[in-house]
Amino acid sequence: MGSSHKRRTGTKTLVQAIEQEPAQNGASEEIALQTLERALQETRERFESFISTAGHELRTPLTTIKGNAQLALRRLAKIQRTTVRQEPIDKEALMTDLERLQQPLDYIVYRVDMQDRMISDLLDVSRIQSGKLAISARSCNLRLLVQNVVNTARQQTPERQIHLNLPAEEEIPIKADPERVEQAINIFLSNALKFSTLEQQVEVCLTLEENQGQRIARLQVQDHGTGIPADEQERIWDVSYRVKEIQVQDGSHVGLGLGLFLCRTIIERQQGQVGMCSAPGEGSCFWFILPLE
Repeated sequence: MGSSHKRRTGTKTLVQAIEQEPAQNGASEEIALQTLERALQETRERFESFISTAGHELRTPLTTIKGNAQLALRRLAKIQRTTVRQEPIDKEALMTDLERLQQPLDYIVYRVDMQDRMISDLLDVSRIQSGKLAISARSCNLRLLVQNVVNTARQQTPERQIHLNLPAEEEIPIKADPERVEQAINIFLSNALKFSTLEQQVEVCLTLEENQGQRIARLQVQDHGTGIPADEQERIWDVSYRVKEIQVQDGSHVGLGLGLFLCRTIIERQQGQVGMCSAPGEGSCFWFILPLE
């Protein structure tokens, strides 16, 4: 009788377990589906936000380009009318008019270059996601690459304070794609200028270090802007992610949120690493390291 009771008890326990298992599996599947739905919803929202931002960022400069082109045409027409009437031609007045004509043309070139960079970023992201991003590594001098980017930024934004700190060595040899490395440096520097005010200095520093017996070069860009909240810092490297609480300064364009994703990919594809540190109200420091050749 005791043996029969044990068998019945054991059978009942087994039956209960079998009956409970589908319910447990069903609950797990429901949780998994809810998690997937939330992830899909977030992806949809980010995609819609990206499309909206991309449309705005690509269209807005066209308005200013058109406006400056019309301004240049009006000034050119004035020069033509004035020159035809004058005999002899007042060369000093003509030079003044030509200088005024150059201003909107320079701005058009600047905005077209900006559009070209945004479109190039979009194409690069597409190449990365399809595994077709080309990296053409060759021997180059990182010091010169840094100087090129900083000098260009100084020419384009003469009102900004960009401090450059370089090591004593004239040659900092790396084996990398120089155009891609310049692209990464420019991303860091452009962001630093974008998210800090005219009065706030931006520092670019290139140093040589040793890491686990290997000589490396470290490039870091420090701004003194609004900084990035700690809970956002991991996600800023994701494609098309932008920190909502941070506003661009001094009328800079918002951008597509692709830069840091591109920078990380470019550097990691060349045996390097990227990183950052930031605190709200104190600014941000972005860096990458590359091995010396």
